[in-house]
This record gives sequence, structure tokens and C-alpha cells, in this order.
Amino acid sequence: MKSVGVRAAAALSLTLLSALGLTRPASATEWTEWHTDSPNCRWVWVQSTGSNYFVATELGGGDRRLRARTSPDNVGSWEKFWLRGDGYDYTLEPANENRYVSADIGGDGTLYAHAERADAWEKFHIFTYERGGGGIDNVNIMSAANSRWVSADIGGDGTLRARATVNDRWEGFRTYLGDVIWDC
Repeated sequence: MKSVGVRAAAALSLTLLSALGLTRPASATEWTEWHTDSPNCRWVWVQSTGSNYFVATELGGGDRRLRARTSPDNVGSWEKFWLRGDGYDYTLEPANENRYVSADIGGDGTLYAHAERADAWEKFHIFTYERGGGGIDNVNIMSAANSRWVSADIGGDGTLRARATVNDRWEGFRTYLGDVIWDC
């Protein structure tokens, strides 16, 4: 019951801030889709701009779901992903596991690191809406399988889901790209 009140308060706060012009939704900005001319790979760390938490995969005894749950002070190998790009399609693979991230299209769009190979459900499109410099970009991520925007459950446990039809503030992520790019 408490979490419903927190979510309602967060939604009301965002609505009021938007009405006052104090927030700028990602959908109100110009963005460009990431593209690679040849397959390449690099390390990436992903941070929810809504909660400021870094994305990690629930490994070990967990169900391998992706959650924005790690504070900026505790980022480590659990928050590190391989980002593989080819054309407009990108895949993510947790550094600690040989599994690809996919969106649960038949369910609620939750992102899991279950797949052993990259098929259609494991492809994502990435759109930059603000360049930060130094390998840091503010982006929106869309599932190529269902054309839905990925967001972190800010009022809950931080679970990432590809279910939004509009890319707004909750669908924003900050990416920290590793320096090394190579063919994969």
C-alpha cells in the first residue's frame, strides 16, 4: 500500500514540475539513432536518469532480470555490459554471464538476461537525446521486437521493462561507454 502512495506522489510531482516547465521530457528533444557501419563491441554502464541508479542483472539466485538498483558509489562488475552493435541493432550482455538481454514480449516487457543467442527479441535501438561528452550520452532505448521504450520502475524495485509507448523522462538512461571499440 505504501508503494502505491509513493508512485502516486512521484507521478503528481512530475506532473507539477512539467506544468511549471521545470522538467524537459526526452520526447520533447531532438534525438538521433545510434548506427554502426560495421559490427563493433564495447563495455557500457547504464544509469537510469529517473532514479540515478545503475542497471545490474540479478544473477546467482536471482531470475536474471535487469534492475536499476545500484547507487553510483557501488558500481562494479555487476553493472558492466557488453554492448554489441551492427547497423541500428544493439545487444546487451552482462559481463558476468554469457546471456543476452531480451524483453519479455509475451508478458509485461520485463528485461531479462536469459537468451543464449541474439535473435529478434534481443535487439534494441538506442537514441541519443543529449550528448554529454567523454563517452557519456543521455539515451532512450527501444526494444526492436515490440517497438516499446524501456523504462526503469522508479516507484518500485527498479525493474527495466519495454512497455512505454512514448519516450518520456522515465525512459531516459545515461550511458558510460568504455574507450575500447573493436570488431566482434
